[in-house]
Amino acid sequence: MGNTQSSPAELKLHQLVDKMQVINDEPTHHLMYLEDPMTKKEYLLRDIVVPNKEDFLATINRIEQKKLLLENAQHLLPVVEHSSSSSNHFCSSVSKISVLCEYPQRTLDDETCERHLQKRRYNEKELWTILASCILGMAHLQRNRISHEAVRSSQIFVENTGLIKIADPYISGTVSNWEVMANRGKIGHIYLSPELCAQLNNGSTDMNRLLSNIDIFKSDVFSLGMVMLETGLLEYQDDCYASNGNWLEWEKLTRNFQRFTCLYSEELCKVIGIMLDRDPSTRESWMQLEGYVRVMEPEEKNQSQKLKTAPAENPTPHVTPNLVGNSSMLQYTFGSQEFPRPQR
Repeated sequence: MGNTQSSPAELKLHQLVDKMQVINDEPTHHLMYLEDPMTKKEYLLRDIVVPNKEDFLATINRIEQKKLLLENAQHLLPVVEHSSSSSNHFCSSVSKISVLCEYPQRTLDDETCERHLQKRRYNEKELWTILASCILGMAHLQRNRISHEAVRSSQIFVENTGLIKIADPYISGTVSNWEVMANRGKIGHIYLSPELCAQLNNGSTDMNRLLSNIDIFKSDVFSLGMVMLETGLLEYQDDCYASNGNWLEWEKLTRNFQRFTCLYSEELCKVIGIMLDRDPSTRESWMQLEGYVRVMEPEEKNQSQKLKTAPAENPTPHVTPNLVGNSSMLQYTFGSQEFPRPQR
């Protein structure tokens, strides 16, 4: 015999969900993908089962903080509503927290695969749109000491309006790049930083110890640099890694980057080169990279709000920047800044 208690917040959430259509249901992962038939906006409904009162209160507090954090960030997917319920079964009690957030089904990976088939390359402004949107969203997370750790093209979302957004990994329940590689091996299109590759080769599996040894923000920056190579070249960059994904093939990466520099401007290539710095101590963080976005020309800023779907013009080749073999992908000097250890 069981007893279930519903809160007003749960009833409000159910009213919202009842107006939507289910487009994908994954009951084993407690995930449901929905679409509002009126606005065509897409959502993710995630259920988090919590075994005890202490964890329940901590989880509720965390979700409420994240809702406030995300609601004013243009390039982060917001939490729309959340609720909690409890079920009593004999002598035990189980609590469930339901979170509804915006969650477009179309990703950058989908967009890039489609363009690859159509042989329709992104133009300069479209790449700036993607890059600037991701940097601004990630910098907002970094200011709040939140690391993403799942930077890959399948986790960058394209709204129906063309806006580029990223999701808070805790809210969406996304598994980090490191966890995927450590537990499942190379399964495709996940780009670890050289410092994470080194940890993986050393057999490290302790996530807390790992985070104390590296700057996870800068590690994510490298991953986005690889995603930008993938996007600009319309090619997955798996061949830049050894077959098990645990080691970078720097010669191949350098050749791919040189091809990229022949397609896009020196300014854009400079930023991507900074992100692909081999040395994490000199690689820029999200908050440092945000400065490049903030000083863009007004016309570029306007173009960085939405991704256009019109066919891109063939870009004009540009001069290839100087490459450095062992320390940095590009020969630039920048200051460094230390940040507090992130919280997940």
